[in-house]
Amino acid sequence: MKALRFCICLLLLSATFIIASCGGGSQKLISKGSEQISLEVKINDCKVDPYVAAVYKTSILTWKVDSTDTGTYAMTFSGRKPVANASFQAHSTAPSTQAVKRDLTCWASWDHCYYDYTLTKNGVACPDPGVHIIPGP
Repeated sequence: MKALRFCICLLLLSATFIIASCGGGSQKLISKGSEQISLEVKINDCKVDPYVAAVYKTSILTWKVDSTDTGTYAMTFSGRKPVANASFQAHSTAPSTQAVKRDLTCWASWDHCYYDYTLTKNGVACPDPGVHIIPGP
């Protein structure tokens, strides 16, 4: 009997943890800026286009700095991330190409496939853009 109660408590605790870890994020990014389907994020003067890049679950996403911008940009995902590296850099002569992947929360629900990241130019923070993984090919 004690083992059954323990298993039930463990199951309820696990479900609560999963629900709590899946919360948040999706509305935060949409309200920050426009979203558009794109395989390339263009960066110029600390601004990204599109602000939120919507990509299919098996896409390759490239961060490309405009040729007139001489800065070095760092993209850093804290916590959840849709790419293998939590942090990577790009500048005008070296774009950064990353394979997109879903994490466990995104696998659980498409509503939780938003990933915000910090963009910095030469160590100075820019507005926080994001990546949204969507179902598709």
